[in-house]
Amino acid sequence: RAIEDAGDAQQIVLINDLNGFEKKNNDFRMNKLMLEMVLAHFPNRVGAIWCVSTPWIFRMVFRVIKPWLGDELVSRVHLFGGTSELREFIAEDQLLTDFGGKCKEDIRGWAEERARIEGVNLDKPEPHQFKNEEIVAAFSDAPVSQTANGCLYQGWLKKQGGFVKKFNKRYCVLKGTILYYYRGQNDSKADGVVFLRGARLAADHSSTFHIITSAGKDCIFQLADKKQTQWLKVLENVIVSNGGSIGKSGGESTVVDPVDSFGITWQPQSPKAKGKKKSADPELMLDTLFLLYQDPALRIFPEGHVPGNEIVDLLVKHTLKSREESIAVANIWIEHQFLFPLSPKAQKFADSEDQTFIFTFLSPTNVLNVTRIAKQPANMHATEILEGLHMQLVQLIKLNQEPDGSIDFAALKQRREYFNFLVATSDLQLISMDSIKDQPTFFFNLRSMMLLHAQIHHGIGTDCDTRLRLFTGSQYIVGMNRFSLTDIGHGILRANTGAPESLLSKHFLDKKDPRLKFALKSSNEQVVFALFPGITLDAFHYSTDLSETITEATNKFMSDFIALKEGEIHVSVILTWVNTPDKIAFVAQFMPEESRNAMKGAPIVLKNVDWD
Repeated sequence: RAIEDAGDAQQIVLINDLNGFEKKNNDFRMNKLMLEMVLAHFPNRVGAIWCVSTPWIFRMVFRVIKPWLGDELVSRVHLFGGTSELREFIAEDQLLTDFGGKCKEDIRGWAEERARIEGVNLDKPEPHQFKNEEIVAAFSDAPVSQTANGCLYQGWLKKQGGFVKKFNKRYCVLKGTILYYYRGQNDSKADGVVFLRGARLAADHSSTFHIITSAGKDCIFQLADKKQTQWLKVLENVIVSNGGSIGKSGGESTVVDPVDSFGITWQPQSPKAKGKKKSADPELMLDTLFLLYQDPALRIFPEGHVPGNEIVDLLVKHTLKSREESIAVANIWIEHQFLFPLSPKAQKFADSEDQTFIFTFLSPTNVLNVTRIAKQPANMHATEILEGLHMQLVQLIKLNQEPDGSIDFAALKQRREYFNFLVATSDLQLISMDSIKDQPTFFFNLRSMMLLHAQIHHGIGTDCDTRLRLFTGSQYIVGMNRFSLTDIGHGILRANTGAPESLLSKHFLDKKDPRLKFALKSSNEQVVFALFPGITLDAFHYSTDLSETITEATNKFMSDFIALKEGEIHVSVILTWVNTPDKIAFVAQFMPEESRNAMKGAPIVLKNVDWD
C-alpha cells in the first residue's frame, strides 16, 4: 500500500534493514515468496531492492534461492554488509537518518495513522490470519497424512530440480488448487508447492509435462509410470476449472517443449514454422551457460571440471544455424560482463583441434583475433596491450562524436570496430602480471579505459541501481584475475581501503585473495580525486607524468567542488575518502591564500556532487 500511495514516484528503491536477521527466525519459503510477490505486483515501479546490514546467513539463503528467482528480480537485488554504502548512491537529504542520512520521516506516525484507519491496535497486535489458501500453503508445514485428507489425487511423480536439471521422485498430493510435493510418502512437511489457479498445462507425446503457473514459473514433471495417465486427467480438470489452459503438441500458444539437460527452454513453434529448424534464444543460452559453468556460488560442476562435450553439443545443435545468429551469440558471449571467462582447463579445451566451435561461429575477419586467446604465449607485455586497447577505444569514440560533442553510444555499439575491440580485450586475460613494471600507472590506466567502456556498455545513468552496476558490475579479467572498477579504486589504488565510512576497513577481506598482491602498500591521498571526472579519461598516462596528472586532477576537483558560503565550507562527500584527521588543513593547501584565513574555524558541510 505504501508503494501504491507513492503515485508521483517513477521508480522505487526498497531498502530492507536485516539487522538481527538470524537462522532461527529465517524461513526460506517466506523470503522467496515475498520477493516474488514484490516483483509480480510492482514490476515497473521497483527499481531496486537493497538489503543493508546483511548477515552471512542471508547471503547464504539468497544463494540457495537465487536459481529459482526470475532474472529480472535477481538483477534488482543487492546485498550490503552495512549502511554506509548507501551514501554513495543516495543523496544525504533523501536518505533516512536510520541509514546515516539527513532525511527525517515520521514512520511511527505513518504506521499509527494506517493502524487507526484499519482498526489495528498497535499496543496489542493480533496475528494476521491469511485468507488466501495459496499463501497459507506456502507457509505451512503439513505432513503427508494431513494434506492427503480430502485430497483429489495422490501418488508418485518425477519432478525436475530448479537448478540441477535432474528428475527426482516426489510424492505428490493434489488438494484444491495446490499441488504439494514431498520427498517421501511419510514426510512431515512438503518440499514445495505448485499453484494451479490460472496455470497452463503443456504436455507432449512423452511422459514429460509442464505446469506454467500464473506467475510464469515453469514446473516440469514426468510420470513415474508412462501408463499412469490419470495424473494428467486430474490436473487438466483442476486447471481448466480454475481459469487455466491446456496445450498439446502442435498447439500454437501453449506448447512448451521439454527442456534439455541444461535446462534451456526453446521457443515454441507456430504452425507456419512446422518442418523448419528451431532457433535457440542465444541470450538465454549464454546466461544459462554462464551460471552452470562460471559462477562459483552456483556452479554445479566440480571445481576445474570442464563440461566440454556438453557445451559443444548444445551450441552445435541449437546455435550454429546461420552466420547472423552465430554473430549475435558471439556478441553476447563476449559482452557478458565484457568477457566470458575461461579457466585454464577450459582454455586448453578451446584450443583443441576438434573443438574449434568457439572460434568458427565468429565472422571470418575476426577468427584470427579470437584465436589469439589460446594461441599467444602468456608473456604478453601488459602496458603495450593496454595502451593499444586504450587507443583503439578512444579512436572508436571519436568516430561517433557529434559536432556538439555528444556521442551516440547505441550507434557506436553497432559498429564492427566495437566488436573488434571486444574481441581484442581478450588479450588482457593472457598478459603476464610480472611484466607490469609500474603497477600504480598500469591500474590507473586500466581503470580509465574500463570506465570509458562501462559508460558505453551501461551508461553512467542518474539512478542508483545503474551506478551500482557501473562500478561493481563492470569487470575485466586481467591475467586470470577479475577486477571491477571498485576493486581497482578501493582495493588497488587506495591500498586495500574500504569504502568511505564503511564498517569494513579493507576492500579485499580474504587474506588469500590473489588480487591482494597488487594492492599498493600506501596510497597517495590525492589519488581519490583522480578517480572521478577530475581527470581526462581519453589520455594514456605513463609513470613519468602520473604524479603530475593526479595533482592536476586534485586542483581541478578542489576548484570545481569546494566553495565558501556564508561562513561554511561546502565540499563534496568524496572528501570522506581522504584518510586524514584534519580535513580543513588538507583542503586549505589547495585554496587561494586569501581563502585560507576565512576557512579557519569554519564548519565543513558535505554535499553530493552532480558529476554527470
